[in-house]
Amino acid sequence: MSNELKEKISQLTRIKDKLVEQLSTALDRNTELYEENKELKAKLAKRNKPQQPKLVEVLPEIQTNNQELKKAWFNFVADRKDRKAPLTKRAATIALNKLKGFTEQEALDALNEAVEKGYRGVFPKAKAKQQQSDDFNDLITGG
Repeated sequence: MSNELKEKISQLTRIKDKLVEQLSTALDRNTELYEENKELKAKLAKRNKPQQPKLVEVLPEIQTNNQELKKAWFNFVADRKDRKAPLTKRAATIALNKLKGFTEQEALDALNEAVEKGYRGVFPKAKAKQQQSDDFNDLITGG
């Protein structure tokens, strides 16, 4: 073999080695990109997973012409929802049935107090305590 031919073969071997190295680097990068793409697709699939539709329960309304009482009921329902303890239809019906036994003022006070103190239900003011307080005031004032 001539020197010229040996030189050409050597040159072609260097070119082949460079191409093999470049190809190897490209394949490694392609594998990395493939793995990154797979991870991103998995994250995107999790994020875009369709949510189960939530049933919207229509709660019973308070039956009164007193707008202040209606607003207090609305505030109580909204407060429960804000506290991550929304009223169910059954719980709302029970609460409304309790309120039927109250005067409008007692119902208003009970709803406002429930919101103020974060109660999950409505409770009447203790009449016994009020009576004791009235008796005590009568003793002091001589009435």
